Amino acid sequence: MAQGVEGMKKSDQFLQLAQMIGLPTNATDDRLAQQAKDDFGVQRDHIQALMDSANWLVSRPQVEVFPLLNQLGNLVVEWQPVGYESVCYKSQEFEPRFFGRYETSRALGPQYGHRPVSELMYFKEPVAYLRRSGVNSAASFALICGIQARFEELRSEISRSLSVVCESRISAVLRGDEAWIEVSDAT
Repeated sequence: MAQGVEGMKKSDQFLQLAQMIGLPTNATDDRLAQQAKDDFGVQRDHIQALMDSANWLVSRPQVEVFPLLNQLGNLVVEWQPVGYESVCYKSQEFEPRFFGRYETSRALGPQYGHRPVSELMYFKEPVAYLRRSGVNSAASFALICGIQARFEELRSEISRSLSVVCESRISAVLRGDEAWIEVSDAT
């Protein structure tokens, strides 16, 4: 993981900067800061399951790790085995019970407060919260840079144990007084 000043993760440094500049403190808008403080929505138990070698059939499985902004404006980072989208895919890299759990939870989506095991990071409506809360552009941009940094830290962490072969990126964008997130394929 990327470490910065005094051993802090880069994402934590951006969160600290956003707090110093002025994140909202009222209960409604504080949800944004709470998500950031909660490791930027990283689903630690899903990462541990993915990185648990007991769930692998090969020494270094190949996965795609990709972010997306869904229809509701939520940032979701998911993983899937390489080749998963092909019609005849049958996992030869993951233990069958683990892979079955992966397929079932992915097909069902979020259920009863539980995120699918395919989700590695979930951040609810980051841009919408920033716009509604009236956070100044510098604090907004710092927070979005924190989200970007946390995604990069997560991808780096996974790459130490698995082969991440398809890398997309999250970019923090600031134009005028508006900050937002862009998701794109790495080129």
